[in-house]
Amino acid sequence: MIELDIIGDPKPQARGRNCGRRVYLPRNPWRETVRAAVQVALLRKVKPIEGAVWIYIVWRLPRSAELRKRDASCLRRGVEYPQDPPCITNADTDNFEKATLDEISTFKRNGRTRQGLFGNDNRVIPVCKIHRYARPGEKPGCYVRIEPYHGERVPWDKE
Repeated sequence: MIELDIIGDPKPQARGRNCGRRVYLPRNPWRETVRAAVQVALLRKVKPIEGAVWIYIVWRLPRSAELRKRDASCLRRGVEYPQDPPCITNADTDNFEKATLDEISTFKRNGRTRQGLFGNDNRVIPVCKIHRYARPGEKPGCYVRIEPYHGERVPWDKE
């Protein structure tokens, strides 16, 4: 099992744009943050997982101005924080997943493609993906757990 806790500001991967003969892919600082976390894990001798994997991902998005205002009000009055509202963003969860999984599975270094923590994102069988607001005092980022998949039921399967 491999666990990563990546601190940063999660951003979805934008779609590439056709600019004549080339495809322009906008730069995404979140991908660079994920790439750095994967490289640190590989330097710590984390062994990449071969074969199929299942992945559990939780993105902690920065709190909106409205929520930060509510947090300050609760703190001032000494009231317990109410439950956060659902995290609704303009971005698709799939675009968050693409930006994160592409860098975890393979990344480029010195112009060459290197294997990340598992071979390719086509090896991901089940994925549980959640995005929520970071709780008060919690840093935005992403928690990723990767485990080998041997056909067994995954923890979130209720059947």
